[in-house]
Amino acid sequence: MTEAQLRHLSSVMRLLDEALLEIENGIGPSGHKEIIFIRQNDVPSSRKPAILAEIESLRHELRNVKERYNLTVETISEQHNFTAKLALIAIELESATSRYMAGYGVVDEGERAPLDSQISRIIKIVDSLRAMIAAPSC
Repeated sequence: MTEAQLRHLSSVMRLLDEALLEIENGIGPSGHKEIIFIRQNDVPSSRKPAILAEIESLRHELRNVKERYNLTVETISEQHNFTAKLALIAIELESATSRYMAGYGVVDEGERAPLDSQISRIIKIVDSLRAMIAAPSC
């Protein structure tokens, strides 16, 4: 296989590996602190052992692909991952200000300042959290 093909194969396998972890975490006991949404753990308990067994089968196949094509393990920086997600969230938050919300209809005059103020506070906290995560280790 060419180097480009191997990179693509590795990327696809990484996506699968990440999805399997997300599924495992999703069907496990809920310890999340959601506020705006609720994760509905609607996968029947009776199916969970079979799902986990299939996940292990997929992991076995992933190992086989990794070994056959000598794919290297990719180290993913959680620091980079978290800061990138927070940067994207900050951009999305900006789109929730009255200036941009007007695209969905006129924002009432009396609601503009409170909305913008609340979103600005949230953005500042997100930026602060991002800076904390991105700060170099001592």
